[in-house]
Amino acid sequence: MSTSSPDSATSPISTPQTQKTGTGRSRVSRSGSSRSGRFWLIAISGSLMVFFLAGIVYFLGHVQGREFAPSHFEIRKFSFTEIPLLRLQITPINRVSETSGLQSFLSTSSLISRPGGQPSEWHIVELRRLGGSPVPADAKLLTDFLDSDSIRYSIHSERHWHQWSQQNPKHAAVLWPMIQKLAMRELYVLIPSVFQIADAAAPVNATATPTATTTPVAATTPAASPSPQVPAQSANAMRDQLQQFLISSYVGLIDDMRAAGHSDVAESLRQEAAADYPDEARFQAGK
Repeated sequence: MSTSSPDSATSPISTPQTQKTGTGRSRVSRSGSSRSGRFWLIAISGSLMVFFLAGIVYFLGHVQGREFAPSHFEIRKFSFTEIPLLRLQITPINRVSETSGLQSFLSTSSLISRPGGQPSEWHIVELRRLGGSPVPADAKLLTDFLDSDSIRYSIHSERHWHQWSQQNPKHAAVLWPMIQKLAMRELYVLIPSVFQIADAAAPVNATATPTATTTPVAATTPAASPSPQVPAQSANAMRDQLQQFLISSYVGLIDDMRAAGHSDVAESLRQEAAADYPDEARFQAGK
């Protein structure tokens, strides 16, 4: 009796304790599995969001363009990635040089001056962001004449001015230093007119033997009647004509800047013009 009483008293108590302990372990296991599942769900969702945002930034934030160094007559492409809307650059700039046949010819013929070292100043030619058209800058008024990817042969093509410079070396020695000086002063707006005057002064000889930069006429094309070749002006006469154009252009630009309230720009232009044309009274100080 004395030995059975403790067993009967403790037996009902010990059984519930065992059941409680088992239930607690099950709940802890299920709770741990639930937290692990949520962790992986958050991790995967976060990774997908990061990749999605990275894709948005890469495609919508891609910027590319071209720039020109007037000191060396070099053109190069550039590209980088920025945060859209904020326009904060987040990748290094990648640059690739471009060189046309005309650029190489001008350099090897010493028609332009090229100082030693790398260019220190670059002018934007055009800039393009994804989804938009290229936005041209003033330097494009010159690079259009230097680009080798011209679709057609015209006064605005690189092939035309390559051939013109080869056929008219004395005229080229007058033209290209003027072009380079205007580019270094960022007076690109005057350059198309300078090219037009030079082309009229010394037209390209259309009957000359085609070079590698010209497109041969198909053999089946009937020969056209040759038009009379306009005699070229002398290089000195072309220089005089170009100088008169530039003098009048400087006068107009100075007056426009003063009228617009940009007296500092007007004075800078006056000093440049006075250095080029010291005998011109309109460029003297106080005028």
